[in-house]
Amino acid sequence: MNNKIYMGSTLGHDGKYYTPVMANSVELYNNNALGQFITTNGGKLYYVLSGKVIIADSMNLSKEAEISFPSGTSVVGLLVDDRYIYVYYQFSQKRYIVKIDKNGLSTVATFTHATNEHFVNLDQDGEFIYAAGRNDGKVYKINKSTMTLSLEIPIYLPVFCLIGGNIIYVWSNQRVIAFNSVTGVQFKISGVLEGGDPKMVLSKGKLVALNELNYSSQIIEIDINTFISETWTPMGSLASMDLACEEDYIFIVGNDKGSSSGNLVIIKRSNKVVVKNIRVSDRNATNIHCKHPFIYIGQTMGAYKNVFQIIGYVKTEGGL
Repeated sequence: MNNKIYMGSTLGHDGKYYTPVMANSVELYNNNALGQFITTNGGKLYYVLSGKVIIADSMNLSKEAEISFPSGTSVVGLLVDDRYIYVYYQFSQKRYIVKIDKNGLSTVATFTHATNEHFVNLDQDGEFIYAAGRNDGKVYKINKSTMTLSLEIPIYLPVFCLIGGNIIYVWSNQRVIAFNSVTGVQFKISGVLEGGDPKMVLSKGKLVALNELNYSSQIIEIDINTFISETWTPMGSLASMDLACEEDYIFIVGNDKGSSSGNLVIIKRSNKVVVKNIRVSDRNATNIHCKHPFIYIGQTMGAYKNVFQIIGYVKTEGGL
């Protein structure tokens, strides 16, 4: 393998038929770099590489700009909306979320955390950013306009939070708990769930959570109305890293047990069947972002060169 994606199999997607093909890739030669925190907005691709935020064309991946931070900065979160880029970084034992104007890439405002807290993930909805603070046991709601704290929700060991429909969903102590995003009042809680370090997305009226248990990827779907959960383990020995959902498909990246090969697994949600398990490179695949008609995959390559990959979808005849 030379760190490119080779595929020729047909994939049913959005009720149509597509064949995954290699569309483009960016090779990142700087050691210990990591293409991560991938997102898209307004035809641009945003990702983090070696303490910098890279802005590229979402079609051909050509770099258009980059945002640098002081030496020793660790960039560990990225959100983008129509006007601003929000970067969460750590520097000199302090934590910051900086608001950057897309026009001119100038800093507009900064949220500085008062404690030495680490946010394990960020999400956004409208005028607010939501952050799960694992160490001090709180979920923080931050006003985007002023970059000031709007609400704190005390909760035991939040390890992931996301927002949807004015509801904050928090994975805490092997449960998912729902809170009103205005008042912070809890109103729903799931039963006990296996695992404890998930990735979660909202899709088609369900919370889809991805866990790794004993080197096996586990999927948990929780109905947001009933909070009834369903758990299934369709992938065998895949160390899962990240997931995304589009329509009736779940896309997961990770690596096979006993190797460092990066795999893309595509699962049809309606029948819980793995329709494709594709080796995408000979190094770990760690991050995924879907924005039709593309899937973007980030990788970590250890001391080797890093590859930031994109998979394109081309309509074909036939189907799965």
